[in-house]
Amino acid sequence: MRYVRDRRGRGRGPLVAAVAGTALLLGACGAGDSGDPGPSILPAPATPSAGEPTGTLIPPTSIDPTSAPPLATSAATATVGGRPQAAPPAQQPGAAPPSAQPGPGNTGYRHTGVKLQDVRCDNGEFLVDRPGTVIDGKSIPCSVRVAADNVTISRSLIKTTAAWGIYKLDKYADLKVVDVEVDGGRGCAYGIGFNRVRSTRVDVHGCNDGVHTEQGSVLENSWIHDLEHTGADGGEPHNDGVQSTGSSDITIRGNTISNPRHQTSCILIGGEGGAPSNILIEGNWLDGGNYTIYLDPNGGNRVIRGNVFARSFVYGPANVAGQVEWSGNTFAGGGEVKR
Repeated sequence: MRYVRDRRGRGRGPLVAAVAGTALLLGACGAGDSGDPGPSILPAPATPSAGEPTGTLIPPTSIDPTSAPPLATSAATATVGGRPQAAPPAQQPGAAPPSAQPGPGNTGYRHTGVKLQDVRCDNGEFLVDRPGTVIDGKSIPCSVRVAADNVTISRSLIKTTAAWGIYKLDKYADLKVVDVEVDGGRGCAYGIGFNRVRSTRVDVHGCNDGVHTEQGSVLENSWIHDLEHTGADGGEPHNDGVQSTGSSDITIRGNTISNPRHQTSCILIGGEGGAPSNILIEGNWLDGGNYTIYLDPNGGNRVIRGNVFARSFVYGPANVAGQVEWSGNTFAGGGEVKR
């Protein structure tokens, strides 16, 4: 689903925006600043989802999606819209590439063998408001709101009761989410969001969108699947496995992202809030969408390489425009994927 936020992160009304000439429906979103209470808490589902999620996995490929060289980090600048753009920062060390395609055996908390400890929620949510908090090995039966710097959530299960699974307010820095399963319930709009969030080996399912990767975020070695196809508001769905709305400095690497139905994408990098620059989409297994990848035409230093595409899209594997380095992208059954 598409969201537009103002500078304080509040939602705006329904809009229509064009991404590379394709009209997409935009909806409303919650707060992004601690002065705003954000979306309202929804009642817990009467029957929580249970059992192992299924999703779809793309057949193995002989292409090594991690073999491409890293993004250039020289001091050179790019020119976008007549204005010089700063060169990207050096890529931070990431998690080791997965030994197998991300799926049920190597994402979420289950593969770690941890025994979860139940925690209680307060007023329908779990609030983290102390800097440096580490939450590990917990079963959290409600949505999580993060209002503190340098928080880590690891080896845990979150069952949503609001429009989000994990929601970090924009004014706070550096949330890490590692080996976590987000099990979306009724009304879940997105699993994890928004800026300066590093998500590693997460398993997100049951929400309308998977992960909202905004400014300075990383999603790696994770499994996004079984999105909610009735729409978060009960209407027609506009599902995105991963979505950004004009942010920069984003890495989406080594993930399985499945959305094998007619709406909307596996990865959508929009331009509502700016010209998305310093974007790396690398080594992912991608399945579905009207177009599997959308990329806004504005921005610079965008790299899409070494990804493996299934053929369950409606119109094509990619709707990208503007500056982009496109290389080494293949279909699961063989053959080059062209822009």
